[in-house]
Amino acid sequence: MNAFNQSFEILDKTFVDFFVLDLDFNIICIKPSTAAALGYDQEDLKNKTLHDVLVEKNYPRLKWAFEQTHQEGNEFLFKRVYFKKKDGGSLRLNFTIFNLTKEGKQIYVGIGDRKVSPARTIATERRKRVKELMALYNIDKLLNKAGAGEETLIGITSILNQSMSFPQHARSRILFDNQEFCVLPLPPQHLDNKIVTDMIINGKPRGAIEIYYIKKQGEFIPEELEMLVEAGNMVANAFERKEIAEQLEENSKRLQALFGAITDLVYMTDGDFNLQIVNKKMDIAGKKCYEVFWNYSTPCKGCIAFKVSETKKPAQLEALMKNKFYLVSCYPIFDNKGNVTGLIHIVRETTNVKEMEQQLIQSDRLASLGQLVSGIANEINNPNTFIRGNIGIISEAMETIIPMLDDHKKKNTDFKIARLPYEYFRKTIPILLSDMQNGADRIMNIVSDLRKFARRDEGRLDEDVDFNLVIESSLRLVHNQVKRTANINLDLAEKIPTIKGNVQKLEQVMVNIIINASHAIEQQNNGEMGNIYIKTFLYNNNTLHVYIKDDGTGMTNDVKKRIFDPFFTTKKARQGTGLGLSIAYGIIEEHGGTISVDTWPGEGSEFKIVLPYQPLENGKKSALAITHA
Repeated sequence: MNAFNQSFEILDKTFVDFFVLDLDFNIICIKPSTAAALGYDQEDLKNKTLHDVLVEKNYPRLKWAFEQTHQEGNEFLFKRVYFKKKDGGSLRLNFTIFNLTKEGKQIYVGIGDRKVSPARTIATERRKRVKELMALYNIDKLLNKAGAGEETLIGITSILNQSMSFPQHARSRILFDNQEFCVLPLPPQHLDNKIVTDMIINGKPRGAIEIYYIKKQGEFIPEELEMLVEAGNMVANAFERKEIAEQLEENSKRLQALFGAITDLVYMTDGDFNLQIVNKKMDIAGKKCYEVFWNYSTPCKGCIAFKVSETKKPAQLEALMKNKFYLVSCYPIFDNKGNVTGLIHIVRETTNVKEMEQQLIQSDRLASLGQLVSGIANEINNPNTFIRGNIGIISEAMETIIPMLDDHKKKNTDFKIARLPYEYFRKTIPILLSDMQNGADRIMNIVSDLRKFARRDEGRLDEDVDFNLVIESSLRLVHNQVKRTANINLDLAEKIPTIKGNVQKLEQVMVNIIINASHAIEQQNNGEMGNIYIKTFLYNNNTLHVYIKDDGTGMTNDVKKRIFDPFFTTKKARQGTGLGLSIAYGIIEEHGGTISVDTWPGEGSEFKIVLPYQPLENGKKSALAITHA
């Protein structure tokens, strides 16, 4: 039965037989025992009419009587009404009919009794049954309209008083949670002539409904106790539903508060990616997750939802979306048959975590390499010192020897040195010595860089450094080299605070990055001018950010991963040592900061330097010296 039919279940316990019809005489509810007496199941009569179950000769007068109750509000009693059984037999009922309104709908109700009784007794019993029915109906109506509350309980006691055989002598009260509710007061001393039913809510006794007769001649009948028990169940169920609804609402608010407090993106979709709920304020009605969050027209490539729907098991995936890293967790939602009907997604951005992991890996790698290259630098430097010294002696000696060899050549025209004609030897020997000197000097420079890499603590970090001035100084140093390839675009924040550090080392960092940017632009633009953008700004009033961006060649992911590694270089044509950025990394780390790079192959790269400065008490900042005032 539907919800409308189910509301008549209270009648099952109160009357012997009953029908409920709509105004077209369709059966909308029938007592199961009445249906069984006719040879049917209750559902068999669901789509039948009064005409289908009534003996033909009884139908016209019963139809007329029902219509009269609708028009005039009358009540009719018919004796010996015959109903057709499924097997062809008949069932005789003494039948009372009347009309009432249920949930805004006019309906007909017929009450039957199979007993054969004198007419006066039948009429009296029918009236009592109608009173009981109307009492339960009015209680149900009051509970649906006013809800489970104190005023409702008082109203119910009035209804119960009027439903008794002797309403003028009836007094009812409801005891609920140690409070008393009644419309008429009870005598000072309660009488023993009463009927009682307990109210059990969520398995616990919470009160009772009592009806008294204050005059001795009043006598309760069994049907009135049945009606009271049913009324007690209705009231208990109403309060139980109310408390469950209140608890659900409270839990819903708590869950919503918890749901909204989650900083990660959490949302639920059905199997077609349609958004159901999300913990962020946004319009999701009729939209799909990949449209709202990623601005895609189709599901994300490699979406984890496909795997979870197939395997029916939770899964995680690290994804790169819009140049940011995310950890996506996905959990299936099942129906009672074990089918996946929805998915819960938890999306956490891990870009910063990834960068920190890379920085930790880089720091660990550089720390290990620092110990190695410190020894290598010393081992290379010692023999190279001999070589550079000896080359100088040899160069000086050749200045004395060459004139002597020239004289010897005049006397011996076929004179050769190292199997080479003397003319060729004399022309190339200065070049060879110069190349040797340059090579030894280059070895010396590499050793110097290695020492700087291995000894990051050399040089004190106690100067008050204005980073804007560091940038301007660095640009002057590289001006001749950069001016042919790139335009410099500055966006330097005004009144930035100074930081504690080493000016020379920070200049070394900036020079290295700017020159690298210039080389990348030269390689990308084939002689055309590019752009280098340098920006400084404060963030959260506790960190200084320096961004250096170019529109050069950019880097692949493989190059990006190794860009800070010692001896890694892509500038072999320029004989780069590959130590510049690794040293820059160490210098920034010395200053308590971080350096990272974003890159776009074919479009350029952006280096990001973050340096801290710590606020002191009373609003002052460490080493604070407002510049560019």
